[in-house]
Amino acid sequence: MSRACGCPLDKLATAGRKLDPTDSLLALQREIIETLTLTTSHEDAASFFTHLRLVVAALSASWPGSSDLIEPEYRDRVDLYVSGQTDYRRTSGGGTRRYQVIDALPRDAAACAALLSAARSLLDAEDLRESLAPLIREGFKDKAGRASWNGLVSRHEEASSREFRTAVEPLTRSFRMARGAANIRSATRNDYRPEQIPAFLEKDWFTRYLPYVPETSPKLLRRTAAVRLVQWVLGGSMGDSAAYLGIPSHGANFHTGVAVSRVDPFDFHKALEGIAGEICSTSFPVDYRRRREALRGWELDQVAWENIIKQLTPTPASWHPPAFDDRKRQVASVFVWVQVTQGEHVFAPRPIEAAQAPEIQRKWGLTRNTTWCHLTRPDAAPHYADLRKVLTEYASQLARSIDDGESLTQQ
Repeated sequence: MSRACGCPLDKLATAGRKLDPTDSLLALQREIIETLTLTTSHEDAASFFTHLRLVVAALSASWPGSSDLIEPEYRDRVDLYVSGQTDYRRTSGGGTRRYQVIDALPRDAAACAALLSAARSLLDAEDLRESLAPLIREGFKDKAGRASWNGLVSRHEEASSREFRTAVEPLTRSFRMARGAANIRSATRNDYRPEQIPAFLEKDWFTRYLPYVPETSPKLLRRTAAVRLVQWVLGGSMGDSAAYLGIPSHGANFHTGVAVSRVDPFDFHKALEGIAGEICSTSFPVDYRRRREALRGWELDQVAWENIIKQLTPTPASWHPPAFDDRKRQVASVFVWVQVTQGEHVFAPRPIEAAQAPEIQRKWGLTRNTTWCHLTRPDAAPHYADLRKVLTEYASQLARSIDDGESLTQQ
C-alpha cells in the first residue's frame, strides 16, 4: 500500500502538531491489519486493498472537488500531497498539459489515513456507482483522463470483486472486456433475451428514458441503445449485436463515447438499465427476431395491395388521382415491415425495387425519402393519412399472425 502504513495512527504527529486520530480512522487501521492476517483469504485481501486503491485514485484525481469527503483537520495534508503529484508539461503545440500521478498512496500518514478513510466510506455506500460517479466525472474529464482511469481499472480488474466491477463498469466503459480478445465484450446480463429488443429502440422507451442531448442524432441514439441492450446479453462486439438485429455493416454507425455522442456514459447506462428493467417485467414480451425472420425479403403481394387500395376513401373527382404503382407498393411494404419489426425503414428489404432495371432503381431512390416523409409525417395529406391508417391495421394483423405462428401465405 504505502510506507505510511507503517505508522500507527494512535502515535500520529504531523508538521509539528499532534493530530488525534478519530475512532473511524483507528477502526480502519484495525481492519487493514486484520485483513493482512492469515484468517483472511488471499482473494478477499487482494480485492479489499484494490478497491481502496482505486477509490483513492478517484479521490485524488477529483481534488479539490472531493475535499468535502475528507475530515477537515486532514484536508491540508491531502492538499499538500495532491499538489506534489501534479505536474504541468509543455506540449508540442506550445501549450501545457496537466499530468497527475494518482496510482500511489501518500507516504504522509495523516494524508494516507484521511484518503483511505474517505475511500472506505465510499465503498460502504449503499450505491457505490452513484457515489463514485461525480468523482470520476470531475477527475477524468478529457480523453487522456478517461484513458488513464480505464487503464487503471483494467490493470486491477482480476483483483477486483465482481460487485465492484459491476459498479464501476458504466463509469469506465459500458462493457467488460473479455480476456484475451480486444474489442470483444463478455455478457453482463441474463435476465432478458436478445430477441426481446427491437432493432430500433421503441420511441416510447426513448422518450421516457433517454434525456434530450443537444447536437446528437436521436436516430443514432435509438440505434445504439438497441445494439447495447443486445450486447449486454449476447456479449461480443457491437458489430455482432448489430448483425443480430439485422443492421448491415454499412449502417453500424454507433455512439461509442462521450466525445462522439455528447452523452454522459453513466446517464446512458442508467437509461438502458431502466429500459432493461421494463423489458424484464413484461409478461408477454415480443419476439422481434421471429418477426424479422418472418419478413426477411418480404413484400406486399399484388392481391394484398389491391385489397388495401379498396379500403381507401375514394379521391374526389376534382383531385389528381394518386398513383398505386409498384413504387408505392414498395413504400407501403416498407411501412408495414417497420410497424411489425420496429426496425428502421432504411434497412428494410426492398425486393420490388431490387427486381427493377438499374435506371428504375435509381429513379425510385431519388424519391424514396420524400415519399416516406409524406406517409409518416404527423400532418400528412388526406390520401397518405388514409393509406397509413389502413397499412397500420394490416401491420397489426400481420404481427399477430407471426406471433401466433401462422403462415404468411394466408395474409
